Amino acid sequence: MEIEFGLPYFEEEGVKQEFRIKRRNYTWNGRVFSRRNTTIPVSQLQEVINESIKDASRGFTYVKIGNITGYKYRVELRKEEWNYMNISSVEIKVYDREGEEKISIWINPT
Repeated sequence: MEIEFGLPYFEEEGVKQEFRIKRRNYTWNGRVFSRRNTTIPVSQLQEVINESIKDASRGFTYVKIGNITGYKYRVELRKEEWNYMNISSVEIKVYDREGEEKISIWINPT
């Protein structure tokens, strides 16, 4: 799997960044929004993304909830009915212990 990152741009609330993922014959465009003061281990978040892309390339549809070192995450894979490809889009949300959303990731097939 290859990931190409665009330049991040900073806003008052946090950081936004676009990226592209290539895996086998599929390509996804993604966006991430991270709120300030977030200390999530990047390697663990990347593991969640890798697993989600692997399942999305198979066309799975599900909602999954898990933990990353003090944070909770929710992964939702959706398959568009009109899309002729058998792949899913991915939405990942990461929350702190109080339930405040810290990171939002959207990954859509192209």
